[in-house]
Amino acid sequence: MKSRRFLSALLCAVLALTLLTPAALANSWGLKSGMILNAVSKTHDYDEYTALAQLKLPDGEVAVMASRYHAVLLYAYQFKGELRLEASHTAVKQPEEKDYKKVKLQAESPGFVLKYSDMELHFFPWVGYNRRTYTLQSGKIGKLTLQPGGVNSESTGWLTCSDGENTVDWFVADESVLTLTQLNLRLFPRTMEELGAIMELKSIVAPQCEIFGLGDGEEVPGDAGASTVPVYSAPSESSVRFAKGKASVNLRAPVKFYGLSRDESWMLVEYEVSDRTSRFGYVKRSELPRSMAQTQTMIFSSIDMPVTITKDTYLTDDPNVSQYHQMTLKAGDGVRLLGLQGAFYAYIETTLDGKTVRGFVPAACVRYPLPTEEAPEIAARLVGDWESAGGGEVLGIYTAFLTDGRMLTYWLPQAKKETLSAQERSLYGVPSWRTYQVYKSTERERMNFRGEYAYILVLRNLAGLITDFYALRFDTDEAGRESFALYFGEGGGNYARYDGGTSQ
Repeated sequence: MKSRRFLSALLCAVLALTLLTPAALANSWGLKSGMILNAVSKTHDYDEYTALAQLKLPDGEVAVMASRYHAVLLYAYQFKGELRLEASHTAVKQPEEKDYKKVKLQAESPGFVLKYSDMELHFFPWVGYNRRTYTLQSGKIGKLTLQPGGVNSESTGWLTCSDGENTVDWFVADESVLTLTQLNLRLFPRTMEELGAIMELKSIVAPQCEIFGLGDGEEVPGDAGASTVPVYSAPSESSVRFAKGKASVNLRAPVKFYGLSRDESWMLVEYEVSDRTSRFGYVKRSELPRSMAQTQTMIFSSIDMPVTITKDTYLTDDPNVSQYHQMTLKAGDGVRLLGLQGAFYAYIETTLDGKTVRGFVPAACVRYPLPTEEAPEIAARLVGDWESAGGGEVLGIYTAFLTDGRMLTYWLPQAKKETLSAQERSLYGVPSWRTYQVYKSTERERMNFRGEYAYILVLRNLAGLITDFYALRFDTDEAGRESFALYFGEGGGNYARYDGGTSQ
């Protein structure tokens, strides 16, 4: 009888275990009960992962999970009655990086803190169109201390970065904030030098182009009647084809479209290879099903300019997930810049074993060759006070160029400012100071700015980093005053010599 009772109890225990849901077997992930456990239980994407850190938040949960080859930050939350799981692959250290397991998540109203031994980053909640996420607000990483920056110090794309000697404002996000999915810990600058390289590339390139960023792409649902088609690294069948010459995309699954090649015969796409790998590449437009072929009709970028690699680095076709190194580039290599991808990557074209290849390299390793011949006589013409005379107020309403190479922007002309009391001046804030140089443009700038502009005005902040790069031309306004115009992208601004307001 005892034997029968024991067998019955054993059978009941086995049956109970077989009926347990994956969530009940939470120890396979090491997760505590909650939203993230519920979310990962519904997919096999994280079967090989274990939790390194987990934190409950007022609006959901965050966790850092890792497998042998990959780590990811997960954010689970309810949105319009639906449980969502956002995966941020580049927001955490990866297994090949030192102390990747020594990560902490700490509650801090109204958000949380992500901590490693060499960094501490503070995130605030942010609600956008049809989604909820967290954005980088402040912190310390390497030699840099980060604080909210910009006119509105809450939830903006500006960060004020300081290394104890210099302080600069960095417009890190084009979409108003730097979200978890946009953050890249591996490439986030640790020094003012690294930050300066990233800032200068964008400051120089953006004014010369109408479209300089690849953007976020447009996710298109799969077509049940589609097939699997070849993917090339560049818009040519003779270009490098990764995955040992077998890279392909299944168009029955969702894919992201980033735009057409210049001849409009190839589409730049991004697609998922596995739960820890994605790939950018080109497919022939003629091989897309009709439901996809007409979805995206924009050229993905208007940039095509020569740049130089400044230090040994890598090229990847997967900037958003694995960042896998497909090839190595050496300091001094010349490549062609085709676009910028977020704050941290540049999209370039080069060659590999004699074949054309395109991919992403760290933006901090790319430099645009500046003009070298200065035009001191033109710089001397700028000395004095100027006021905005139409177009964009790119240098503020009033600006003054000094003989010592400095310039300032202010809400009042200098002559008016000197008539005010200290208390009255305080109402207008502190002038913005920079330095300026004028260069003779080269054929490269004249082609990029699409005009016969003879001069380039370069502005630097007080840390010596380039903040503005304009085409410059002098003229005369309707009142007969000497004037100059600045050009960038599709915009520009005009300034006339300030005459004390007599022309107004």
